[in-house]
Amino acid sequence: MDKTARNDAISGVLVLLVTGAFASVTGDIYVDPLDPGFSSVDFPIMVLSLLTAFSLTLIGKSIPALWRSGWKLYEPDEASLILKFVVPLVLVGGVYIALMTMFQYPLPTFLATVVALVMFDNRGWTRLLVIPLIAALGYYIVFYALLGLHEPPGTVWAYETRWFTEPIRDFFGIG
Repeated sequence: MDKTARNDAISGVLVLLVTGAFASVTGDIYVDPLDPGFSSVDFPIMVLSLLTAFSLTLIGKSIPALWRSGWKLYEPDEASLILKFVVPLVLVGGVYIALMTMFQYPLPTFLATVVALVMFDNRGWTRLLVIPLIAALGYYIVFYALLGLHEPPGTVWAYETRWFTEPIRDFFGIG
């Protein structure tokens, strides 16, 4: 069995499935009709297009090697890895999406990053508090302040963040 080709094919298929799920809701993204140029839906479409091209490339490159190996894709002792990593990450992703609708973006992003780090055996205050805090803040600045994505209010806790995002947008001349 060619494990590299098998892993590439499985990764390509999984990324296509995730891309398809996100593509199905891209039309729901709010677009400000008065916002000139690059809109809030253009970036997700660009990312989805790149992920699709990447996935198809992975799958395409793996097909000849899989064909030579007789299409053997699975070894019985590998199920434990799926149960240890894949299933919990899918559950974390589902909980993350649910929490985002309840508490908006920053808190669920911080918590999901902490849980993912713990799942992959990262320990220590720096790794479990500082890195998720910096990551959540960095993602928030990029997506909500710089790219101007719309953040719907949470159903449990809603708060306004223009006090934070508008100075950043003004600093970069996009406010």
